[in-house]
Amino acid sequence: MSRALPRPPRRITPGDFYATYLPSVWDAYAEGLPELLWRIGAEIHIEGTGPFWVGMDQGKLLGGEGPTESPVARIRCDRASWELMSLDLWPRIVRWLNSRLDESRKKAEVFLRTRAPAVDLQKLSDQPGNILFHLVDDAGDEARFHVTLGSGQGPETTVKVTERDLWTLLEGSRLSSFLKSRVEVEGNLAYLLALTRVIEG
Repeated sequence: MSRALPRPPRRITPGDFYATYLPSVWDAYAEGLPELLWRIGAEIHIEGTGPFWVGMDQGKLLGGEGPTESPVARIRCDRASWELMSLDLWPRIVRWLNSRLDESRKKAEVFLRTRAPAVDLQKLSDQPGNILFHLVDDAGDEARFHVTLGSGQGPETTVKVTERDLWTLLEGSRLSSFLKSRVEVEGNLAYLLALTRVIEG
């Protein structure tokens, strides 16, 4: 039986969330699975603090405070949005994953052995642009995340997502189908679908 994924402490800081907590979640989930040999990094700017970074390198998820060199994505949000996603919604996602962890890890093993080697997320930098994610949870609380890919010199697109939509994605919906049928997109849908082709391999 897989060991349960840890939930974040209630008062965790963004620095500890990226430097310590997220790597511990990945270590627990990936234990015994084929190594994920992606190299990718993202920089997170939270209003009033940061920046922070998180990245994958040689099978390890790493993170910390400060900028990172040549991130594929730069993510900007206010503190309330970060707390809704990281301290409210994320613990519910962890609880959901723990309820079906063995099943999830079996699917992950198939992905890691078959499709993952063909995926190069660094190529997202070759599709520069800006995406505003607008998330509304089941309580009606809202969060906004501005994601800049590469230089940012490209399409501007807004994606409106509900918490229920996220559960549909977690339950196994392909990202391309999810974008076409489940969420509200304002702007360049073709741009988003080009990104999904990179992500899905």
